[in-house]
Order: sequence, then C-alpha cells, then structure tokens
Amino acid sequence: MTSLVLPVLTLCVATLLAGAGAVLAFFRRTPAAAVSFAAMLVAALSGLVAFDSGSLWFWGCAAVIAAIIPYAAPVADSQARLYTVGAALAGSAVGLVGGTVAWVVLGAAAGAFLGFFAYTRTPRGVRAGASLSRLDILAALGLPAVVNFSIIMLIFAQLIQI
Repeated sequence: MTSLVLPVLTLCVATLLAGAGAVLAFFRRTPAAAVSFAAMLVAALSGLVAFDSGSLWFWGCAAVIAAIIPYAAPVADSQARLYTVGAALAGSAVGLVGGTVAWVVLGAAAGAFLGFFAYTRTPRGVRAGASLSRLDILAALGLPAVVNFSIIMLIFAQLIQI
C-alpha cells in the first residue's frame, strides 16, 4: 500500500502540470509546451506510465522549438489565439479516439488549421493582413498548440490505460 504513495503523488503532480500547460497555451508567449513536457517527464518518472526514451527525446526537442517560436513570430491578436488553440485542443481530443500518436498529432494539426481558418472568416480575421503574414501567424500559433496538446493527450492516454 505504501509503495504506491510516491507513484500516485508523482502522477498527481504530472496531472497538475499538464493542466497548467493546457491553460498556459491560451496565453501569449508562455512556454506551455515546456510545462506539458515537464508533466510528461514527471509521469514517466512515476513508473506507472511508459514513455520510451526516443519519445521523450522527440517531444523534448519539439517542446523546446515550440517554446521558442512565439518569440520569433509576429504577434497575433487574442481572438486568433483563442480560435487556433481551442480548435487544436478539440482536434487532439478527437485524435485521441484514433488510439495512436499519429491520430493525436494529426487531429491537433487539423484542429489548429481549421480554427485559424474559422478565425480568418471573422471580421477581425479578414482585416488580419496578407496571406503570407497569415501563414506566419498560423505557424506561430498552431505549431506550439499542436505540440502542447499532443503531449497532454499522450499523457492522458497513458493515464487512462492504468
């Protein structure tokens, strides 16, 4: 009984970090993917979930890139972020039903694209600018959201298998 206390506590910390990563994704220039990757590391350290070292390295590098991109990209308005990040969250949740990592990532990417596309159809989105700057904004918002919510959904998929 006492041997489960530490793994359960680490899973609770991982869950709190993943929740923080999900919330931080909606704020401008926050390292949400890095927080979510920290949740993945903590979950892996618990011993109750299994992430192989290759996956940890891949998602760690992706989280670093996703944390840097918002600082190098143009600033998007909050409505564009809400549409893109919210749709990426929904897409990754739908992708989770597919049961594989590929479905989660594709669902998040499709959600981010469709969310940004929906934003460009709003009055604010029409005034957003030329197509090249829109592509920059989509990449700046979409890639970090895809990485962040893919990590979170992969943690969630491991937790529901316990």
